[in-house]
Amino acid sequence: MADDAATRRAVLDRLLPLQREDFAGIFKAMDGFPVTVRLFDPPLHEFVPKTEADAEALANASGVPLDRLKAKIESLHEMNPMLGHRGCRLGITYPEIYDMQVRAIMEAACAVAAGGAGVLPEIMIPLVGTLEEHSRLRERAEKVAADVLASADAKVEYQIGTVVEMGVQRGRATKPDLKVGICGVGGGDPSSIEFCYQAGMNYVSCSPYRVPIARLAAAHAVLGISP
Repeated sequence: MADDAATRRAVLDRLLPLQREDFAGIFKAMDGFPVTVRLFDPPLHEFVPKTEADAEALANASGVPLDRLKAKIESLHEMNPMLGHRGCRLGITYPEIYDMQVRAIMEAACAVAAGGAGVLPEIMIPLVGTLEEHSRLRERAEKVAADVLASADAKVEYQIGTVVEMGVQRGRATKPDLKVGICGVGGGDPSSIEFCYQAGMNYVSCSPYRVPIARLAAAHAVLGISP
């Protein structure tokens, strides 16, 4: 509901320690293994009230006039939210959101590394469609990461990647050691996993509920057993 960057930053400052704590817990649990964190992705209309009663409740709780709240909800409506104002486009419109998340990731990584655990953060910029989008957000993320590392006087290796529609062979032709994978429903489908293995991908990402199936399918792919 914030109308300006200063208000958004004030709220994000309250979220920072919560995100930092979450990431620290993940890094500790994954001691020595890489952790990919996908930056904020969903379109904002998913987080606003859908009914009149919910809108009135939020207006009363937040002190925002109901008519102003409804105008904001209407402004966030999208014809095609899957391809609309989400992913990296949110990060470009509201860079303070990604700044907060990258800071939380790196501060958590520094704290956990200082405790002796192995930390390998991989920051993923979602839904990139152009080189300019990736370049702008990567540069900003690198600056935030550098500031955190300097403040903590720490050395933590990290990577920055992206979610992008690109053929594996095209990407590998430019960078042979490029880490490539897929996410979504296909990431937990046995036949898709077999294809990914044959195509030379490094990983799949799927719902936690499908991880057992994905692991079994990956083993079958390596052994040459068709699903």
